[in-house]
Amino acid sequence: MRCTEISHLLLYQALHMSTTQDLASQKFLNHIRDAKSLFNEKQFKKSWAKLGELNEWNLNETESALADNLRGSILFKVKNYDKAQKYFQRALKSSTPGTEINSQVRLNLATLFFKQEKPRD
Repeated sequence: MRCTEISHLLLYQALHMSTTQDLASQKFLNHIRDAKSLFNEKQFKKSWAKLGELNEWNLNETESALADNLRGSILFKVKNYDKAQKYFQRALKSSTPGTEINSQVRLNLATLFFKQEKPRD
């Protein structure tokens, strides 16, 4: 496959990728935004607690993937790599291939494996 063909394929995939906004409720997105803000402020315990509130919600698969991805990110930041991997893998399992969250989870797993210098299974 030539470089231009690969570029066109990647562009096509990007244009047809389902976005998180298409697959999650606005209520959930507002809640996860708040948890991400706490995460970005390095308030990991508060972010984790905010995510814990979601345990009472009936989340769809995309929402579960988003929450588990953020949980994995928190654990990665505090260097709890084994648990981070567990949450990233859960997020990968519940995310749909070709979606924005699936790509993000794959990137997070790759970063984790690189940090641990582990080959991917």
